[in-house]
Amino acid sequence: MVKSSTEKANRPSLKQVVCIDVETNDLIDSDHNTMPYILQFSAVHDYNEYFNHLVIPKDENFTISEEATKVNGWTKKKFLEAITPTDQTISQVWSEFLHWLVEIGLDFDQDIYLCAYNGFRFDFRVIINELRRFDIYKIQNFKLIDPWLDTLVLEKTTSSLDKAYLNIQHNSWISDTHDAKGDCYKLKKLLTIRSTYK
Repeated sequence: MVKSSTEKANRPSLKQVVCIDVETNDLIDSDHNTMPYILQFSAVHDYNEYFNHLVIPKDENFTISEEATKVNGWTKKKFLEAITPTDQTISQVWSEFLHWLVEIGLDFDQDIYLCAYNGFRFDFRVIINELRRFDIYKIQNFKLIDPWLDTLVLEKTTSSLDKAYLNIQHNSWISDTHDAKGDCYKLKKLLTIRSTYK
């Protein structure tokens, strides 16, 4: 796994970056070494190219914690009502995700960067653990990166309007309930703005 630098010269081209986000049935419980199930998996490459699926947990008796509901708005009743015949387990969704990357023109012979807000502390860990539940131990040759959201770069932005926009978008992950697809678009907007700054 490769973390990105805040230096512009070390950032990948946005054409190589896919923004991803997951919503889950619970938080990570480090004290008891338990990991949540993914309920929604989304990705955005270009603004017109997105991947979005609800995910059926492997354990049919899964619950959705109050903490998770506060984050993503899902209750079990609401989630089960939203499930359609096209929704699948994470192993099937992951396979479709890889196929989608090829369809939108990305080449696995070149570097593909997966970017998730808070990815190293949550999304990447959850995805890897979920795939292991289905005996999938390799997630291709992706490079995993942070979204370059740090105070240093915010301070370097020359436009007070852009700075305010970045802070508003950054804080929205903290204050609002999350939708994985919507969060991917927020992240894409942030990366587009960030790419213009040194």
